[in-house]
Amino acid sequence: MAVKGWTNVILIIAAIAFALVLIWPFFTALAFAAVVAFMLSKPYKWLSKRIPEAPAAWLLTLTVLSIIVAFVILGVNVLLNEFGKIYLLLSNVKFEALIPQSPELANALQNLTRLVIQKSITSLTSFVSEIPRVLLSLFIFTISVFFFLRDGEKLYKWLEKIFPLPPERKEHMFRDLKRYANSFITVWFMIGILQGLVAVIGFMLFGLPGALLAGVAAAVLSILPVIGPYALYVPLAAILFLRGDTNIALGIAVYGLAIGSFLDYVVRPYYAGKWSAIHPLVMLVGMLGGMLVIGPAGIIVGPAALVVIISILHGAGLEFGNNDKKEK
Repeated sequence: MAVKGWTNVILIIAAIAFALVLIWPFFTALAFAAVVAFMLSKPYKWLSKRIPEAPAAWLLTLTVLSIIVAFVILGVNVLLNEFGKIYLLLSNVKFEALIPQSPELANALQNLTRLVIQKSITSLTSFVSEIPRVLLSLFIFTISVFFFLRDGEKLYKWLEKIFPLPPERKEHMFRDLKRYANSFITVWFMIGILQGLVAVIGFMLFGLPGALLAGVAAAVLSILPVIGPYALYVPLAAILFLRGDTNIALGIAVYGLAIGSFLDYVVRPYYAGKWSAIHPLVMLVGMLGGMLVIGPAGIIVGPAALVVIISILHGAGLEFGNNDKKEK
């Protein structure tokens, strides 16, 4: 009986490994789709009571898709415009005239400028070549959100049923996963709002225009895994520096990156761990390790994988963190 049980476990692990190989190119899209579907589960339940399930799922899916596409188009448009301005600015800079007393330094800066321009053009070219793959991933994401919304509960019950663990351990593990998912979403949005407020205050503090727009951008960028508000502060500081506003550039960069990093890598894992009854160090290691191992999706999947492992160990009589807390 024991041999048969271990055989089943090995077969299930092999099947999961083979499935992961097949879906790996779209793993990030599937992971984000699952998170979005989980976030929309309550609106979907409310909407599906008033209209059929399929139209309700499609309505929410297309709404999310429209927001993502609009935000990407706006971001790409701004990026290209600013890149064009920076390119013209850097191309016309004559370091020999700026620092005639040090021709070696001027030559080094000129070479560095050419290298930056070449790398930027190479990056843009690479991005253009990746557009077909990005569109395919977006298609997978869209279809996955729809099916996760419509069939998410059935999939959850099926996974809970087939997972090869005793019932009490299985119940404990899925309860921890659900608690982690709820805390993840709550903390993610909380940090996004805080990052938006930090951006608004920072722009007003340094006398920069568009404080409210910057706050919205910082909040949205913070909610997007891996990207974060750094995508706002770094290009902004570079543009200000090239325009000659050195003090403001350094000030907004230090302000935004310092507070943003504190919120992302101290506050986020602390509260995510506290509210999911998992040690904050486990959350931080899961987020960072997940990103390094499997890319952007790792910030979601990494902590979830550690939650599963700790739940299994806890069920076997081992504890780490705050798992003894009662579920609220």
